Amino acid sequence: MKRTIEAANAYVKMECPFIDHKYFPAYHAAPPVGWVNDPCGFIEAFGQYHLYGQYHPYSSQWGPMHWGHWASDDLVKWDWQGVALAPDTSADEGGCFTGTAQMDGEEMLVAYAGLEADGEGGHYQQQCMAVSRDGAHFIKAERNPVIGRAMLPEGGSSVDFRDPCLFRWGDEWRLLATNRNGQGGSLVQYASCDGLHWEMKGIFLDGFDQMLECPDLVVRDGRALLLLSVMDMPMDGRKYPHTNPSIVLWGTVDEKAAHFYEEGRAALDNGWDYYAPQMTESRDGRLLMAGWMQSWLHQMPTDKLGHGWNGCMALVRELTWENGRLMQRPVREIERYRGEKTEKKGCLTPKSAWEFSARECAEMLFRFQNVGKQTVRLSLLKDAEQEFCIEYDGGEQVLRVDATRSGFSTAGEKATGSQMTAEADVPLRDGQLELRIFVDRCSVEIFIQDGEKVMSTRVFPKKSGRGVTLSTDGKGCEAEAILYELNV
Repeated sequence: MKRTIEAANAYVKMECPFIDHKYFPAYHAAPPVGWVNDPCGFIEAFGQYHLYGQYHPYSSQWGPMHWGHWASDDLVKWDWQGVALAPDTSADEGGCFTGTAQMDGEEMLVAYAGLEADGEGGHYQQQCMAVSRDGAHFIKAERNPVIGRAMLPEGGSSVDFRDPCLFRWGDEWRLLATNRNGQGGSLVQYASCDGLHWEMKGIFLDGFDQMLECPDLVVRDGRALLLLSVMDMPMDGRKYPHTNPSIVLWGTVDEKAAHFYEEGRAALDNGWDYYAPQMTESRDGRLLMAGWMQSWLHQMPTDKLGHGWNGCMALVRELTWENGRLMQRPVREIERYRGEKTEKKGCLTPKSAWEFSARECAEMLFRFQNVGKQTVRLSLLKDAEQEFCIEYDGGEQVLRVDATRSGFSTAGEKATGSQMTAEADVPLRDGQLELRIFVDRCSVEIFIQDGEKVMSTRVFPKKSGRGVTLSTDGKGCEAEAILYELNV
């Protein structure tokens, strides 16, 4: 089958009437048909925000990658724009994989990983470029791949050479690509004056035993933030939620951007469904981040149920650096969609559990004061034996999430570590705990302590109940609950 943009869009149009939308999200970017994973080219351009994703239109399972395309005016409602790239040249016949986008005057320049056949049934991974004047239609560079396997450092693997991060440094274009060598994973840096002719500058980051994926770099006020997704990373207590975490490294780069000097690192998400995040800047200067709300090696219920689509992006987050740590908050535009409001404030005691009913799409805010060493429990999606449990242990100051009774399982046979449960160290702030929770048809995202940590999970309830119960096993505490219907 010849894979073209026209063929992919025609297939999507033909299959759309047969898609089951029971779990299709209302305010998270998702494919109308087929599979999506890593976000690509998250950018503001041509008067809108654009988000591309690694996309396989012909199945709800992973396959030869295209780029799917959404656009948004407010970072909340994402409208499908069709297929932007297809694997239709010899340089990318195995797939157009993860990449990034930058504006170059009036044009959008994108870098992506192309898979070229090796003549023996396998593929080489190399870096390709394309350009657009509207964000929807792209012209691929005739020179593709612009960074081929011959430009790898000595000992570098041509089958693990991908995920280009394109950025501007002074008068030059720079590009970081992930690579595996005999020592482990690294980021190789290249430089170009025109985006077409490149030269290797050296190793930007090394020291990882594992293969790295999906790098993204931002330097603001002298501080560098480097996002990475790590394959087969050993779990370290509660520091990383599973063996394929997305992490942030902070530090500096020198004036020539020759090397990254790490000062610290942390997990970007303490749930089990967040991968391959990318950053961009909003029109008003905010630093934003989009990520794939999924994790590798887990089950995909919408595929197994035959719904015809699979995967979605997480709620866009605003990033700020405060008191030596990265804070992540839900994009503020989501507040425009608040509808009917329910609230209660008072003393929560062991004898007086609070009960509410939430809508299918909801925002919830819970605040607790004088928690002490008691355990506070929150149950969502309640319906008979069904529930999604959030528990805060005030003695250990640990937040635990348990989705094992929330509906269809997402635990994969080959996955290790946390699959439907997660824990995070969450110190009280002056004896207080704050949880801000967003529920969509197939997800729960928990922003903890005003963005100190986040826990993202996919959830596929078998029953329609949306009950919410709040309780404690201790002496009681002051509590406040605010629930909003989200009209997206």
